[in-house]
Amino acid sequence: MATVSFLWHLHQPSYRTADGISHAPWAAVHAGGAYMTLAHAIDSTAATGQVINIVPTLLEQLLAYAGGSVSDPVLESVLTPATELNEDQRETLVSWAFHVDPRQLARYPRLGELASRKPDASSENRLTSRYGPGDLRDLQVLFVLAHAGLDPASPAHAFATLSFLAASTGLFATMPGIVAIMSPLAGELANATQFPLFTVLMTIVNGYTLVAFPYQVGPIVFALMLGGARFRDAVRLLLPLLVISAVVFIPLTYVWWRLLGYIG
Repeated sequence: MATVSFLWHLHQPSYRTADGISHAPWAAVHAGGAYMTLAHAIDSTAATGQVINIVPTLLEQLLAYAGGSVSDPVLESVLTPATELNEDQRETLVSWAFHVDPRQLARYPRLGELASRKPDASSENRLTSRYGPGDLRDLQVLFVLAHAGLDPASPAHAFATLSFLAASTGLFATMPGIVAIMSPLAGELANATQFPLFTVLMTIVNGYTLVAFPYQVGPIVFALMLGGARFRDAVRLLLPLLVISAVVFIPLTYVWWRLLGYIG
């Protein structure tokens, strides 16, 4: 009986120069998006006959990102809080945030609206009058979402992505910032995942359970000061709780929400 095998050839040229700077983010972006989606699809369907070939230049770059031996200006502009971006980082963010295909752009109308305001190369005042801190923050989040591979056919992956996106937002913007940043994007996230709007808004709460450092939660900081406890002691308590939440409570929440009908 004839069998069919699929060869997935994953390749990226070397974007990193000898000084350790990556001049394009695609190795990291695709690894966290399309490549993860592929791996999840194969794993969730128990598909056989799938061969994945990773070329050495891609593997070397992924190891460099994992080992922290690469400097990526694009990712730095995405991860730096919007209010702390310097002018070069603002330029970098706007220059790269719209490098998405039409299908990705169609999923996020807000990204399309921001793209329509992008100045051309001849503009003298490129950013100051066009993108405020809120716009730049939306660009940071939407750039990640556009490449995250949110697939309505894979609700578990979409649920995990939204939950950990909320947690990552809290890491940089503290817990109160999660609501301020994620809530305005809830409609577009609902469109991308095909989740009810209520469900998308509820995933923001999941971010509250994934706290890594005391500074993220004001009452914890106040309690440390009041009790004379050390920062490192709080971290030693919070990190195990974060792991337990990520491994146990977030998956249980997904199962419970499916039973309640919040996720189809």
